[in-house]
Amino acid sequence: MELEQVRQAIDHLRLGHVIVYPTETSYGIGADALNENAVKRIYEIKGRSDQKPISLICANSWMVEEYFVINKKERDLMNKYWPGPLTLLLEPKPALTTAKFLNSSDMNSKIGVRISKNSVARKLSEELGRPITAASANVSGTPDKFSAMDLKRDYEGRNAKPDFFLDLGDVPPTKLSTVAEVLPDGNIKVYRQGEIKL
Repeated sequence: MELEQVRQAIDHLRLGHVIVYPTETSYGIGADALNENAVKRIYEIKGRSDQKPISLICANSWMVEEYFVINKKERDLMNKYWPGPLTLLLEPKPALTTAKFLNSSDMNSKIGVRISKNSVARKLSEELGRPITAASANVSGTPDKFSAMDLKRDYEGRNAKPDFFLDLGDVPPTKLSTVAEVLPDGNIKVYRQGEIKL
């Protein structure tokens, strides 16, 4: 049953749909990160301000290298903490054509990305062959959700809602991912202290 659900979720991603799926921190809302319309729909579905950026999950380090410019310090952090709940702000390569839709207008040009510790989240990105979005799946202004059933109830009656819920049971409640950036001088700036302490 789980395998069939994962296959269905991958099919939805390939069609440009928006899904809900489990990560290592909570349930996330996922779409093909290179699909402009799908990314825009996430803002509509969540009721999210377009000034708030959306982070990504990649399947593996090769995919990160394909879509982002990485320096030695960033690579060291990747090797130490990934897969895991560390979101690094990285400079997107031109191949990430939707970069302007993933990033808020008042920050630098970097985009948050991580390799998830959750094998299903990595599988979705791997099978799609592209990064997937990793915003939390809760409606903006409500707490993070660790159950797909809770999310289904939250979206009942709303005009905009995800196309598919990949329900694999409850995700153990945990802290959000740590969000950090390697500055030009090599120092690390932490925007959000989460599960990983930097």
